[in-house]
Amino acid sequence: MEFELSRHAVEQMHLRGISVESVNEVLMSPDKIISDGIGQVIYQAVVVQNGKNILSEFLLTPKRRRTWLKRYIELLN
Repeated sequence: MEFELSRHAVEQMHLRGISVESVNEVLMSPDKIISDGIGQVIYQAVVVQNGKNILSEFLLTPKRRRTWLKRYIELLN
């Protein structure tokens, strides 16, 4: 899958310490894919970072093929 990171996504990734590899991993092997009904799709996966389970959600806008970071939530272990 080809995608382009928006400036906002890059800024949020930097603030949260999220690597491009982590984004690729979620987009290539999501645990769940949710359609929002308006043409955007949320790719969701739980990843382990620094020994903690993290729920990663990325919003993909197919028309522009840009990936927007939506949320990055720490789950309780």
